[in-house]
Amino acid sequence: MRFTFKSKSIRWRIMFCIISAVFIMVLCLSVIIALNKRMIERLGKSYQTNAQLTELFTQVDSMEKSLENYFSYRTFESIDSFFHYQASSEELLYWLPESPSGDIVIQKEYVVKKLIMSLYSLSKEAVAAKRANNELFAQKKHKKSLECYAMLQSQVEELNILLMQRNAEIYSENTKSLSVVTRLSTLLLFVFFYSDVHDPLCFDYRNHQASFGYFGRSPEGGEAGF
Repeated sequence: MRFTFKSKSIRWRIMFCIISAVFIMVLCLSVIIALNKRMIERLGKSYQTNAQLTELFTQVDSMEKSLENYFSYRTFESIDSFFHYQASSEELLYWLPESPSGDIVIQKEYVVKKLIMSLYSLSKEAVAAKRANNELFAQKKHKKSLECYAMLQSQVEELNILLMQRNAEIYSENTKSLSVVTRLSTLLLFVFFYSDVHDPLCFDYRNHQASFGYFGRSPEGGEAGF
């Protein structure tokens, strides 16, 4: 099949139109997927601090139960569990603040951290005294550790409520942001398809098809002349 110079030019313009459309579509979809993925991840992390607090207190609670078992039965398993849960809970303290703050939530986190550290100290002293058969000192430190643990339980409950309230606000904001991203994504796709349909190259291609058929052939089957 022989093509004229103009028909070859239109053919290359058509190929460029198609390649450009595919590239822009892939780019748009990549941006949309990345934005939505990021927003979904932010939604999933909205209540992360509540989960961290629960995990931390679970380890501390297990440590306290191990301490009670040791004082009741004085077994190797109980003392081993005590030190295990203490080490595990210490690793989870990284997200709690190191200094007091005017923010009510951060200040409550600071109080919880200090109570946990005090509980560590009192429990260790109670265990050391128990292992040294110093019953009077051991019972004294054990009693103080129980008082500290009771205070810690109360503070953790209050902190959990404060975190829940703050995280609910964050979740609401993230939900609104996700809604905005979804709408912008829809608008972006609409603009892409609209511009693609009204692309001058594609429009020229459709005119060329209507007048001369595909790639330089006339509707009657002969070659189109230019």
